[in-house]
Amino acid sequence: LCGKAVRRLECGGGHTLALAADGYVYSWGDGGCGQLGHGHGQSQTKVGTPRLVQELIGKRVRYIKCGFYCSFALTEDDEVYFWGCNPRQVTGGHVDFGSWEFQ
Repeated sequence: LCGKAVRRLECGGGHTLALAADGYVYSWGDGGCGQLGHGHGQSQTKVGTPRLVQELIGKRVRYIKCGFYCSFALTEDDEVYFWGCNPRQVTGGHVDFGSWEFQ
């Protein structure tokens, strides 16, 4: 993230998301449940430096949020992306953000 303007940081149980001013999302930390968004397997286990979440490139992300073992992104088109473990069985259609406020 060196040289990038960061608009928002979010921390989960062992991982972190950063939303850059240009709308790109970066993640690092423990990704054992897929909460980093870097694919499956060893590339998810431990990431020590911020890596770009490739699947969100071009999506114009405006808000990010971390759960304990999961991550969310909200785009300017009001699309919600979710990745990681799913302890509450959240599925497509409706995501309960509880008291989370979008800014």
